[in-house]
Amino acid sequence: MVETDSGPRYLMTSIYYLLTKDAPAGHFHFNQSDIVHYYRLGDAIQYSLIFPDGGKLW
Repeated sequence: MVETDSGPRYLMTSIYYLLTKDAPAGHFHFNQSDIVHYYRLGDAIQYSLIFPDGGKLW
C-alpha cells in the first residue's frame, strides 16, 4: 500500500481478461496504480493512452 492524497491504495494491480475475435477490444479505464497485463498467445495488443493534459498516444 502507498499513501496518496485520496488515501491509501495498492502499489500495483493485476488485470487478467480475455480478448477474442468476437470481443477484440477492452474499455477505457483510469489507472491510478501500476498494472501488470498478462499476454498469452494471439496477436499483439494496441494501447491507447490519454494523458491528464488531454494529450493522446494512439
